[in-house]
Amino acid sequence: MTDELVLQPDTITDVHRQRVLAAIALASEAVAPFYPMRTFIHHNPLHGLEHLPFDEAIRKARILGGGRGYMANEEYRGLLVGGRIKIDDLRDAILRLGHGRNEGGEVIAGGRRIDPLDVQVCHIVHEIVPIEPEIFRDLVRKKGVLRESRIASELWSAVLDVLELAGTAPAGLNGQGVADEEEGVEREAMLMAAAETDAVKAAAVSAGLELLVDDLGRIGEGMTAGEWCGRLTGVDIVGSINREMIKWCSAFLDQGIAMWAPPGREKGFYAFWRELAARDFSGRFLGIRGFRGQVKRLPVLPEDALIESMRALGVRDKNWTEYLERHLAHLPGWAGFVKWRSESHDYRWQRLYPIEMVKYLAVRMFYERRLVEACCRDAWGVEGDLHSLAAHFRVHPEEYLARRRTADANVPAAASPHQPADGRKPSSDRAWARFGRILHSCDENTRRDPWSALGRDAWRLFRLAQFLSLSPGEVRTMSLRDARALLSILDRLPPDAHGPIWLEAHEAHYRDALLSRLSANSGCDPGAPSRSRGRPLTQAIFCIDVRSEGLRRHLEAVGDHETFGFAGFFGVPIGFRGFGQHEDSALCPVLIKPKCVVVEWPRAGAESEGERMLQGHAWDGIVHGLVQRLERHFAASYALVDLLGGFFGLSLVGRTFFPAASRRLASRVHHAVVPPAVTQLTVSKLGRKEAEELVAGLDQPDRAARLERLGAQGFTKAEQALYMETGLRTMGLTGPFARLILVCAHGSESTNNPYAAALDCGACGGNHGGPNARVFAMLANRPSVRTSLRERGLDIPGDTWFIAAQHNTTTDEIEILDECDCPETHKEDLRMLCRDLDEAGARQAQERCGRLPGSPARLTPRAALRHVLHRSADLAQVRPEWGLSNNAAFIVAHRSLTLGLDLGGRVFLHSYDWRRDAKGTALEVIMTAPLIVGEWINMEHYFSSVDNKVYGSDSKVIHNVVGGFGVMLGSGGDLQTGLPRQTVMAGEARYHDPLRLLTVIEAPADRIEEIIRRHHILQHLFDNRWVNLVSLDPRTETFHRYLPGFAWERLAVDPGCARRHSA
Repeated sequence: MTDELVLQPDTITDVHRQRVLAAIALASEAVAPFYPMRTFIHHNPLHGLEHLPFDEAIRKARILGGGRGYMANEEYRGLLVGGRIKIDDLRDAILRLGHGRNEGGEVIAGGRRIDPLDVQVCHIVHEIVPIEPEIFRDLVRKKGVLRESRIASELWSAVLDVLELAGTAPAGLNGQGVADEEEGVEREAMLMAAAETDAVKAAAVSAGLELLVDDLGRIGEGMTAGEWCGRLTGVDIVGSINREMIKWCSAFLDQGIAMWAPPGREKGFYAFWRELAARDFSGRFLGIRGFRGQVKRLPVLPEDALIESMRALGVRDKNWTEYLERHLAHLPGWAGFVKWRSESHDYRWQRLYPIEMVKYLAVRMFYERRLVEACCRDAWGVEGDLHSLAAHFRVHPEEYLARRRTADANVPAAASPHQPADGRKPSSDRAWARFGRILHSCDENTRRDPWSALGRDAWRLFRLAQFLSLSPGEVRTMSLRDARALLSILDRLPPDAHGPIWLEAHEAHYRDALLSRLSANSGCDPGAPSRSRGRPLTQAIFCIDVRSEGLRRHLEAVGDHETFGFAGFFGVPIGFRGFGQHEDSALCPVLIKPKCVVVEWPRAGAESEGERMLQGHAWDGIVHGLVQRLERHFAASYALVDLLGGFFGLSLVGRTFFPAASRRLASRVHHAVVPPAVTQLTVSKLGRKEAEELVAGLDQPDRAARLERLGAQGFTKAEQALYMETGLRTMGLTGPFARLILVCAHGSESTNNPYAAALDCGACGGNHGGPNARVFAMLANRPSVRTSLRERGLDIPGDTWFIAAQHNTTTDEIEILDECDCPETHKEDLRMLCRDLDEAGARQAQERCGRLPGSPARLTPRAALRHVLHRSADLAQVRPEWGLSNNAAFIVAHRSLTLGLDLGGRVFLHSYDWRRDAKGTALEVIMTAPLIVGEWINMEHYFSSVDNKVYGSDSKVIHNVVGGFGVMLGSGGDLQTGLPRQTVMAGEARYHDPLRLLTVIEAPADRIEEIIRRHHILQHLFDNRWVNLVSLDPRTETFHRYLPGFAWERLAVDPGCARRHSA
């Protein structure tokens, strides 16, 4: 394998450039895009690996980034003790995942057949693992664990007899023999003598060469040249590269936060870095000789520089993809942001200051090349490439063995005194070679140590016999083959493979409990149109968000209201430009690119108010900009403290001790400076003639650009009718229609929270969904739209009125939007609805306070409202609300299936009526858009929960906003891509229960399967077990579980379990 490590020719052609760009594209697939914090988008951090089975993707991600994919086995055992996993769940999970088979033949003990499944259950529950000889010796000699009872002593004796180890047991097993100190001196002498024998020298050479060949084969996916050299010497090469990349990326990608903007950013990242780094003196502190000259000599094209660096390191063309993938995994946050920027061509900052993956990697690989070169020169006096390094260690294999074992912290206590002190010491000193021989001698001693076999085999069989309740007599009847067969069952299921089984069992327990409750629900008749008789007082359309589940339930409880669940953009993807804004916000799932722009303008008669609002915005911007500049100025900042320190001090006291009152005061001041204007939205598309009249006075370039923007504004009449029909049919709202229909979006409100957008509507691209609700209501109220809908079979009565609203998920207040448009005939209906919304919001706040840490106990609904309002305004509050945390299921069904059920704010509820969707068109829309967004949300919470330091963003307390687009921990580090610890944890307790999303669809299985067959993305999610899918067949009222490969398994659901479980 090492013969392949040869340097390529120096010539670089267009073929090589295309090849490296293709390798970058493939390597980038494993990196999840990182969206700016302003519109935080929930995403699966392993999105690029969804083509792999879930467990396989986790293993690959662990190789790349080191993150865990499952909770610790101890935590799962805690769930078992708490009753949230049952032994039967474990047994079923073992069988479903292909374990539980006895590949070594039948095992009989005293006439009793031992089921391999029982052995594996014992192993998972109790984790029967070998004990290191030193630890086992201490347990036996000092703690006497084998003499704790007569039965234990007899059982141990029986185990030794069966394994034929009775004659090899050390004298010290009975507490007798030489003292530990004398034994240690004797072992030390034997160790030193053995290390100098020819046999040990030859064996150490062989072991070192074998390890070298294995490591060379791992260059790429397993490690980079920088990692390899760093591990062998103790020099943190990867850390040095990361610090340089963070420094340059944060400077280049800054979005107006920094006081000083570095020059040359408009040229692109590579040219910007190349120009400034050529004047940078920091390279000498990295140990890179002639740093500035080497930067100046780099090729102009980043592709050429990247290829040059990889060739200099000895990375073969065929390994480029894996090698670059590994590099991207070293800073997944920054790499993810670069990926998102490079794919977002319309993003303002990308247009101004372009950056692409090839430019990022060209700079990164330059640093690796030069740092590896410096490290190899200092440590071994060889060239800094894989070929030279491999050649060196083929001559010094004992040294390689010693350095690798040291890097892995795999040094026995007996050998540690002989370890060389400096990992960068040249190999001419024979200490490393001698240390390698000592390590190998230790391994041989361990293999021959009788305590090793006792701790590995006898101890495990002894513990297994105890857990299986085997008597000493039954153990003695076993043959050696039987004993080995039992141990092999344990070997085939090591502890690091228990995670998938625990997760499967945990999910099965939750699934069975939820399905039992759905089956037992008194309102689960799929044919029941509603709980109410006749026409309901109102109908309300909410987002499918888990936070809407409780609000819908409470609203239905306080009055005659029928509710529906639909993705929070309400099927109307828009680019929204608020009044006074200059950039469009995409209010739709990121899977969709909005084609139409909706612009907010003052209503007729409110033009003067709009003008005052614009002037107020202008002055507000000037004052804020001036204060920020003065704050950062090296001299003016001192004077600013004297001038405004008292004002800022009073503000801080108010925001700290009286947050709600302080917010009200600030709101009044803001409205005085920036008075609100009554606005309307432009939803109709201008005709060509009208648009040309508006731009007639502009110059040709400005005229063409303005004409293009006007052409994107609004919807044609056909589009208006199509969006309304699709939305109403998808959610199953096709009649009867109430007099008043509420379209309720949602958003959040918090203070001093960089993650505020994570609490907003994911279906609206991390924004408030109010504009979407306004557009939906406006279109639904248009006579022309209703005429078109009537022609398509949707007859909305003339006395039905749609009105928009927005639910503040932090304070549980509901604001009615465009209330002035409500006709007088519906004012009383609206007043009654607002009364019930207020009551439902208060009950929802009371329910949420029971789950929020730090909330007072036994709050009344009104007191709960005051408390959540206080939390939202508190600048020290790290947890204004739980957001989407603890989500677990996604139900696509008629509301009657879940009516009246308290689902604990854990379930996305999407309305769907299978009887009115014969072709499955509506279901296909749900499964290919909202469901996928739900999976992203679920997976981000899952991974942020199981390993918050790798996949989450650790504690909010040490967050530092960088560049206006993300956060770092403290003053440096990677961009934090996941959720903060406070979002998924309550102190040390885990609040979010990490489960893969359980999707329950009320539709025939064959209809669901047809949709899955048409979409590869759904096949990846369901066949690879990123999402668990269950069909509720409404024709037979039976549940079926989807299995990989388009198979279905009927589930036996016991409605009586609903009384014994809590979903």
